[in-house]
Amino acid sequence: FARTSGETARVAAALLSRDSSGYVRHAQVETLMSAMPQHDWVAPYVAQLLAESVGEIAESIEGLIEPAHTDVLRRFFARNPAFQALCTARATSYWNEYHRARYPDRRTYPSLAILGGL
Repeated sequence: FARTSGETARVAAALLSRDSSGYVRHAQVETLMSAMPQHDWVAPYVAQLLAESVGEIAESIEGLIEPAHTDVLRRFFARNPAFQALCTARATSYWNEYHRARYPDRRTYPSLAILGGL
C-alpha cells in the first residue's frame, strides 16, 4: 500500500486503521485526516481511532484537527449518537486505565477533548 495514492490510498488507510497493531493504526492518521474534509465516509474511521487505547493516536488527531474535520465529525455523530456515546465511553475507560497520570483532568485527554467539543 506504500505506493498507492488517491482513493486507493484512502481506502487502504481506512482498512489499515483497524489493524491489530497500534503502530499501523497510528500511521494512517495523517492520510485519513487529510481526506476527511472532502470525503465524509472517512469520519467513522477517525471516530473509531478516537476511541483507541493508544494515546499517541489521539494526540496526532488533536494536532491535525481543524474546523472542517470537526464539522464532518459533528455531522457523522448527529446521525450516529449511540456510536458517539460508545466512543466517548471507550475513550473515558482508556483514559482512566492508561492516561490519567498524564492527563489528570479527563477533559484534557485529546480524545475526550475532541469528542466533548462536538
